[in-house]
Amino acid sequence: MPTFRMQVTDLFFVRDATIFAGNFESTLDTSWPAPAKLIIDGQDSQRITVQGPVHAGPKHFDLWTKDDVDVDRGTVISNEVWLVAE
Repeated sequence: MPTFRMQVTDLFFVRDATIFAGNFESTLDTSWPAPAKLIIDGQDSQRITVQGPVHAGPKHFDLWTKDDVDVDRGTVISNEVWLVAE
């Protein structure tokens, strides 16, 4: 069972990092960095290493990675995108 999953609702870039913003759910304390898969419309897209949270609120997290990602903001807005711990 994954330790976290996030429905990505926005994405942006800061220097060499990609920031995923969205609704975060966790079943256990997550140890960072953590391997995760990026899922677009129910299809596995790629595997990345999530470095950890940048900002956290009650149900909102911003997670970041330095990995190259095959997704842009338009994809996030137009599709259902998830980050799921492996």
